[in-house]
Amino acid sequence: MKKNNIVRIALGLITASAMLAACQKIDDPRGPYIPKEEDEDDPTPTEAPVEAEPTPTEAEPEPTQASVKSAQEVPELVMSERYKNFDADKNGYELAYTYELLHTGIEYGKSHPGLRDSLEEVAFHTEEMLGESCSGYAELLSAMSAAELEHEKDMGEYPKYFYNRVYTRRADENVLSFMYENTYFDLNGEYDDVCVRAYNYYVEDGSEVEFSDVVADEEAFYDLLSEKLSVAVHEGLMGMQDYPVDAGRTRKEMLEYMDMGEYSWVLEPQGISFYFDTFTFMPWVASATVLFSEDVNGDIFTGGPLTTEPDEWVMKLPKDCTTVFDAEDDGISESIRVYDLKEPNRGGDYHFKLNLGAVVDLNNNLTEIKEDEEDQPYDYEAYLVHKDGKIVLLLTHDEYDFSYMDTYTLSGGEISHVDEFDAGVQYLPKQDCIWGEEVTFPVYVITQSHGIPVYDVLNLETWECRFGELSIGSGGELSAEWE
Repeated sequence: MKKNNIVRIALGLITASAMLAACQKIDDPRGPYIPKEEDEDDPTPTEAPVEAEPTPTEAEPEPTQASVKSAQEVPELVMSERYKNFDADKNGYELAYTYELLHTGIEYGKSHPGLRDSLEEVAFHTEEMLGESCSGYAELLSAMSAAELEHEKDMGEYPKYFYNRVYTRRADENVLSFMYENTYFDLNGEYDDVCVRAYNYYVEDGSEVEFSDVVADEEAFYDLLSEKLSVAVHEGLMGMQDYPVDAGRTRKEMLEYMDMGEYSWVLEPQGISFYFDTFTFMPWVASATVLFSEDVNGDIFTGGPLTTEPDEWVMKLPKDCTTVFDAEDDGISESIRVYDLKEPNRGGDYHFKLNLGAVVDLNNNLTEIKEDEEDQPYDYEAYLVHKDGKIVLLLTHDEYDFSYMDTYTLSGGEISHVDEFDAGVQYLPKQDCIWGEEVTFPVYVITQSHGIPVYDVLNLETWECRFGELSIGSGGELSAEWE
């Protein structure tokens, strides 16, 4: 495993700029945010995804008749996707990037302009930095000879695929927190790098949640965090090198890396998680979580609504990073990660493999959820849903032109299937809240267990759809009210 210094420097500039945008107001050349009138024409997406996985057809339904009801206390959010592809057949390289951007819903943004504008600042600078960097890589690569390009492929000095995905971590009446998981694969498709940048905002005015707003005793917090991080790093490196479990050493290194900006923290429903970039401690991203319940003396956290677990919450799970949570509200932490199940490499491209399903890593116990190969499932997304003191895993995916949802209970390192539903989360009827170049239709983000706007395709030939609102019971039962 080697360290890609050139790309990491560029990646650091990207994420540092996006992080800076979250902390200060920056003049936006597009001017102030002014929503379009409801009757204006929508942009039409023209670019297709670059992944060699099944994608919806161009005739995909645009659910413009759906009437969405949203709880007042939970932010209404939408996610848009952008695609960019650079290629030059003459010297045989391809460079592509895909990134997601988080926005408020149109009506919600009008009533919460501070939060709306904060998200748009982060989205604008994320888009700007990624676009400029990938364009710069494409220009460098296109000027190389075949021999030079082959050398760079062997060295892994430039990215080939770049992904920036957004995951909501907490969305309630007080706080909206989310994280961008930036992942890239190098030219030879052999090595990947991940860095995480997280953002925490007050819902009321869109101002940033400061670390001191949540943590009263930073020294005590870092002591506990370093203990957890040192164990996680040691376990990760046991098969590679002798890395001693030394919380003191880890604490010193941790603070040094924080000074360098190679980390991010996010306020979650049950605690605070820290993420450190790939190659900081290990050849993959390192993370540790301190739960509110671990503050046994009540002196680490500030108390109040920010450090009190909401009664009900929904958290979207990243694919490259592990999530720590308390399933039974008993102070005992568990871990989960859900990622794509790919078919074995048959000598083709490292990245372009068909999905066979998903893998659920619960407390280091792996469960494969396979679909029939001819169904070609793709676009898996996973959510933890906490309701009535219970945890449910919601898993969504697509197959050709249809969407599906499944729920599972989590217990003792095992998962059990509960319910399934033929439906997908609705696309946004209008694109007023989206800046920049043409994009795919934005889709609503699941932030609560009820009132989830969904649609179901009834007739492929006519694209007849029905629209409704989905609810998830505390035991994982799925039900919908259709219009």
